[in-house]
Amino acid sequence: MYSEHAIILDAAYITLSLDHSWEEDSLKYENNLALMLDFFTFYGDKFHHQKEEEIIFRSLLKTDEPDIAMIINEMLEHHDDFRSTVSEIRELLYRKEYARAQEKITFYVNTIRDHIINEDEILFSLMDSIFSKEELDVMYDNCNVIDEKLGLKYKRELENYVTNLKIKSDEALQRAAYQLH
Repeated sequence: MYSEHAIILDAAYITLSLDHSWEEDSLKYENNLALMLDFFTFYGDKFHHQKEEEIIFRSLLKTDEPDIAMIINEMLEHHDDFRSTVSEIRELLYRKEYARAQEKITFYVNTIRDHIINEDEILFSLMDSIFSKEELDVMYDNCNVIDEKLGLKYKRELENYVTNLKIKSDEALQRAAYQLH
């Protein structure tokens, strides 16, 4: 799940780089943002959140850990908010309200970043202290089953798409830095 968080964060930061690109080419901006929204819908929600909701959260709720229900409910609210925000951004994009769409995607990126930090530092750490290695292995295997049902090849394509965009973005930053010297 940590590696999926890293991919989601890479996608989020790449999406921020689209800011004001509609001023040069609105169609390219629309297409790029639509692709990133598809990534968040399919990879972030269908692959990642589904595993959290169906496997991790359910397993945690079966424990006697104090305050776990409150933490899980907050995470579920975040997931619902993410879905709503992506829908709102799609609508803004459809109406060609690019500045407002970018404001919303910036809000989404900041919110998902904070959400991931909380999961990594609180929820996943808690799991490591509650569950045995064998129990964690079973959860991991169950997560893999979900990936296989949804399409492991498609998941890898989405990951590769973001990784390739990140490489191009990093190379562009390096070229810009080199030109400054």
